[in-house]
Amino acid sequence: MNLGYWLYMNEAEGQDNMVSTRLAKINAIGRELRDAGYAGQVVPAAVFLSYCNKHGIHDITQEEINHIEVEWL
Repeated sequence: MNLGYWLYMNEAEGQDNMVSTRLAKINAIGRELRDAGYAGQVVPAAVFLSYCNKHGIHDITQEEINHIEVEWL
């Protein structure tokens, strides 16, 4: 496996401990929310923001929120 593909896969899976891109962090938030049982449910704002803060995202856009909802929840 080449480095570019490795980086892409880790970013897509939300492995922000391996790849520190913003998309990796957004995907990590989505993955953790899904794993915490929020798939198909409304995520309380305080919970959502706590996951964002955990991954260093302090200014999430509506487009990024939509990405999390569509791809992960």
